[in-house]
Amino acid sequence: MDLHTAGHRRGVVAAPHHAAVEAGRAALAEGGNALEAMVAMAATIAVVYPHMTQLGGDGFWLVREPSGRVRALMAAGRAGANARRELYRDYEMIPPRGALAALTVPGAVAGWMLALEAASAYGGRLRLGDLLAPAIAHAREGTIVTRSQARFTAEKLAELKDVPGFAPTFLLDGKPPDAGATLRQASRPRRQPGDARRPRTLPRHARRAALGRARCRPRVQLPAADAGLGVVDHSRAVRALARSAG
Repeated sequence: MDLHTAGHRRGVVAAPHHAAVEAGRAALAEGGNALEAMVAMAATIAVVYPHMTQLGGDGFWLVREPSGRVRALMAAGRAGANARRELYRDYEMIPPRGALAALTVPGAVAGWMLALEAASAYGGRLRLGDLLAPAIAHAREGTIVTRSQARFTAEKLAELKDVPGFAPTFLLDGKPPDAGATLRQASRPRRQPGDARRPRTLPRHARRAALGRARCRPRVQLPAADAGLGVVDHSRAVRALARSAG
């Protein structure tokens, strides 16, 4: 895996895709701090490097404060309210695909919100819309398929081709794209909270969270059929936690 870096007088950022590095460097150039740059990079890489990281996952951060104290931000979604051992009695392992694989609630977005609360405490002042703007632009204008994305799409096609939304988003004419091809979203994304016309604040529930705990209701669409695990219900109260790591 290639690692791209970019420097600025306010710091250095690194990521496995140059577009994410550009988003992070831009955040620093606009006066943002490391946490704000990281959110911009995380959002961008979910668009341009989707086979490695996505909104449907979790997030774990190590943050070194100016005092030298290290905090861990843990954004791991809980298991569905109705997830029980009996549901998996006929399986040797949790299925990698399908409704029974959707065992936990995605926690990544809750982690971003907690990180931005921490960023604000250390003088962060960038708007959420500005941080997400590079990711939104890449989604609208199209992204270049990397070699690893082309390879993994072909390798996992049999498992993923029937997953709702996969084909129109990640295939070209129903086939895995070649490296260097351009993928565009099937339709124009709807305006989201925090877009450029929104105020320079986070949603109210995030402002109340402070550094200790963030409770949010991210608008992440989960599969309609979750095998009765209660994952969709749990998505209404995703929490990310901050703990001392040393």
